[in-house]
Amino acid sequence: MKTLYTLLLCFFALFADAQNVQDAQKQYTAATAKYKAGNYKEAIAEYTTLLGTTEPKPLRIKLYLNIGLSHHALKEYDKAIASFNEAIKLDDTDMLTYIDRGLSELYGGKMAAAKADFAYVISKNASAESMEPALYWTARINYNQKNFAAVIENCDTYFKVNAKDAEMHFIRGTANDQLKQFEASVTDYTYAITYNPEYFEAYANRGVAKINLLQSKGVFKPNKEQSASACEDLNKALSMGDKTIEDMITLYCK
Repeated sequence: MKTLYTLLLCFFALFADAQNVQDAQKQYTAATAKYKAGNYKEAIAEYTTLLGTTEPKPLRIKLYLNIGLSHHALKEYDKAIASFNEAIKLDDTDMLTYIDRGLSELYGGKMAAAKADFAYVISKNASAESMEPALYWTARINYNQKNFAAVIENCDTYFKVNAKDAEMHFIRGTANDQLKQFEASVTDYTYAITYNPEYFEAYANRGVAKINLLQSKGVFKPNKEQSASACEDLNKALSMGDKTIEDMITLYCK
């Protein structure tokens, strides 16, 4: 009889757990609906309440992540970082959490910490889903710090994961421009245009790079024939709405 009683207790416990799980799922769904609607403060309150009553590790991780994302959306970057820290304590193998924390660090002005998180992801040679943002943001940070050679290295590694990203080809092109490697930048902008034919900034930059390439070879005032290709790019950019290159057109194409 004692054994049966124990079994019955376990049986009822299973039903209680199932009910708790069902209630938690309802609360989680309601909180997530508020998050998606942009009601981040309410979402944080409900996620935090759930944390106090939830024991399963996977759900706690998800709650910390969602709280972190909500704080980030509210530009409360230190609080977001604290939440991502808790998620990482529970699971330090999820590289995307390091990306989320890195972005909060970056937006919060903690550039060195952000760079360290992205570098950690890169060092793990993780999945493309996490490698792409890690390399992208590292390249952006390096560009901001004027480490243009490092930007090119970041882009080179990125292209092993995703060779058809127009923006990254554009970024590498601008880094090559800064290093006065104009032949390389023309190639980069050509790739950017190939993968995004509507990339008017790439047309504009390629036109300017072609002029710079001519001048680096001693042609300081290109004639009409020499500047034809550059002018074609500049006029294309202008026709697509880029007014910033009007002076270049006046100087070299008229």
